[in-house]
Amino acid sequence: MHLLLWLLLLQISLSSSSHYIPPDNYLIDCGSPSDSTVDGRSFFADPHRTTVTVRPPSSKIFARNQRPSSDLPQIYHTARIFTYPSSYAFEIRRKGTHMVRLHFFPFEGDYNLSSAVFSVHALGFSLLNEFSVAARSLVVKEYLVDVKSDRLVLCFVPSMGSYLAFVNAIEVVSMPDSLVPEIVHMDGRLNYDNFLSNQALEIVHRINMGGPKITPLNDSLCRTWIPDDGYLKTVSSAESKYFGGPIVYHMTLSNEIAPGRVYRSAQVLRANEGSNITWVFPVDLGYKYFVRFHFCDIVSLALNQLHFNVYINGWCAYKELDLSNVTNGFLAYPFYSDFIVEPNARKELRISVGALDGNMVEKNALLNGLEIWKLNNSMASLDGEPSSSFTAMDGSGMKMGAAIEFFGAIVLIMLAIFPLVVILVKRMKARRQIGWTRLAIDGEKV
Repeated sequence: MHLLLWLLLLQISLSSSSHYIPPDNYLIDCGSPSDSTVDGRSFFADPHRTTVTVRPPSSKIFARNQRPSSDLPQIYHTARIFTYPSSYAFEIRRKGTHMVRLHFFPFEGDYNLSSAVFSVHALGFSLLNEFSVAARSLVVKEYLVDVKSDRLVLCFVPSMGSYLAFVNAIEVVSMPDSLVPEIVHMDGRLNYDNFLSNQALEIVHRINMGGPKITPLNDSLCRTWIPDDGYLKTVSSAESKYFGGPIVYHMTLSNEIAPGRVYRSAQVLRANEGSNITWVFPVDLGYKYFVRFHFCDIVSLALNQLHFNVYINGWCAYKELDLSNVTNGFLAYPFYSDFIVEPNARKELRISVGALDGNMVEKNALLNGLEIWKLNNSMASLDGEPSSSFTAMDGSGMKMGAAIEFFGAIVLIMLAIFPLVVILVKRMKARRQIGWTRLAIDGEKV
């Protein structure tokens, strides 16, 4: 009987871990004349198909990295340059949550990309405002947005004084409906509900506790999970654990929530080294944060042996969490929980798991993974106060796209008539240089 149950759970796990195929899957190697491959994923030349348009059409300025290092991914060998407001428009096959990932690497070349200052807008949200990247720094920005129309427009607007914007690669990919919940309750002190489908989210931290870095090659949604070592407040309080057996995904949870590699490792409270493990994550003030905890009991030998508390900035988010109870009596069974919180005055989110007080046989606690997303503020911005260019865009991005087309048309007209203006000015100057004599009136001597 136990063998049949285990085989059934294994079958459910395998079916839940089937590879997700996104309806919309745009991977653009910006400025590149040819396709490229990174982590087993194909990035297409820019523009690669009729379902992606760049406006105005005249904004075809490309730059190439003249001295790329041997280990630099190919998508950072080229860039598309914008010297005035421009946009990428993506046709959307299925409405809903989409991941937007922007890649920036200001390499040396004909353009000083590290001097570029610009803003990026989409769907009525300000994603980046007066943004710049230091020379030879690689920056990746990742967002979740809910697309309600048949087109997603990304607008790049150079700042006054810079007149330069760039991007090396763009990803626009459909996400599973289950990835982002409709409603998440804020901590009990404020009793507040957030409708996440009406907001934009930016990933700030995505952490694999107790394990190594997880690359996009090992995540069905091509995410990167980094180790937690640099965020531990007291390293000696935690002990890394790894589980070599199967991770059983149940019917309502799949590996799109988090890959099995996240649940196979954990930081576990070290015996006789305090009563909790604490991680400290830097964040910005003025925003709320969507926090997702990933748990999986990979250390217990029997059910109901692991009970602990979960804290966010000192607030007890979970009291006496029993993973055996929330997973309906299974071990090595993933479980995740979502909260919306605000940072403390130190611009931090402090995450802790702690043993229960009292005379327990063994004090223990664990955490397998953590994700922290920034929510847009009251000005629909994820990056401070929006620039003046943001007012030109409505919720669909259509107005901004039309403005860009109009601006591009004006530029083309100016370029077309400029030679005529030069010729006309030269003729007027020539006329002024010709001498003239006043005519005599009524016999007046001249």
